[in-house]
Amino acid sequence: MSSVLFSLKHILLLILPAILILWHVIPGYHATLSVQSISGKTMGTRYQVLFYPGRTNTSPDNLKVHIEQVLFELNRQMSHWQPASEISRFNRLSDTQWFTVSEDFYSVVKMAQTISRMTQGSFDITIAPLVNAWGFGPEQSDQPLTAVPDDKTLEVLKSTVNYKSLEIHPEKTQIRKLKPLSIDLSAIAKGYAVDQLAALLEQYQIENYLVEIGGEIKSKGKKPHSHWKIAIETPQPAVRQAFQAIHMPLLGCAAATSGNYRNFYTLANQTYAHTINPSTARPTDNSLMSVTVFHRFTAVADALATAFMVMGPEKSLAFAQSLQLTVFLIAAQDDELSITHFPEKFEPGLTSCRNSGLFLQ
Repeated sequence: MSSVLFSLKHILLLILPAILILWHVIPGYHATLSVQSISGKTMGTRYQVLFYPGRTNTSPDNLKVHIEQVLFELNRQMSHWQPASEISRFNRLSDTQWFTVSEDFYSVVKMAQTISRMTQGSFDITIAPLVNAWGFGPEQSDQPLTAVPDDKTLEVLKSTVNYKSLEIHPEKTQIRKLKPLSIDLSAIAKGYAVDQLAALLEQYQIENYLVEIGGEIKSKGKKPHSHWKIAIETPQPAVRQAFQAIHMPLLGCAAATSGNYRNFYTLANQTYAHTINPSTARPTDNSLMSVTVFHRFTAVADALATAFMVMGPEKSLAFAQSLQLTVFLIAAQDDELSITHFPEKFEPGLTSCRNSGLFLQ
């Protein structure tokens, strides 16, 4: 464990957490060594795919068609903003009958439940009623809150939040409610989508790529003469500036950052952030400002980053150490910025993705 302090006297605490992609095209290379870029909109944000064609025979235009098809299908399944999506239809169910879902949906829920158990509920996809109550869900998308929910309302809603009340069929792609509840996959779906796009690229024999959706990133291979390079942003509002540059490993790795500086609102001089603590039914209230998790699977990194925001810096670091996960934590400490990471010797040039076998089962 290593910790460094920086002055925060000129840095506001409402900051924008993200991962920057640091890259440039090296002139003079043949077409097979020229970076190709595909981008568009998805999941309420944007996606970007950078790659070197190598041995692939497909064109960027054809590849974009297939990328859009994958993203369209995942949105059809997991977007709680679409009334006809699988997740929206499941959330409207009032009984405990088994509900058949697509294979991707089933895989995401199964992974989410595993992470919920490991984090003892700090990550919980049944958080949806509280997300809506605090104004961060689809039910409040057009009408901002004029008052925060009262204690009685929160107590009632909290009683419906428990990942143990969501059951997964052991043999069929089905899930069911053991009591009334609704789910929200926002904290894992983008990461899963990144993993699926990376798998698509490899199907086309593309071995050097970087995929990003809303700041969740997965890369493999390298650019000519250098690794793919990303950067955790400087904790300063409205400024996209690199804080910590990282060279991604050649064999592939994912990175996901979570924080409460982009999606928040202020009422009566009190700021409320979008990450909700399932155990308190309220927005997180700890010193952790930003956490970046590195893992073989983007979906896992995505979900764990959210769980760590709920846990706070000390518990997050202990959890990461117990599983040998690479993490980079930024916390507020009085007027200073505390940087903590694991492993203690945090290499800007990562040589491998630690604990890459986690969640292979």
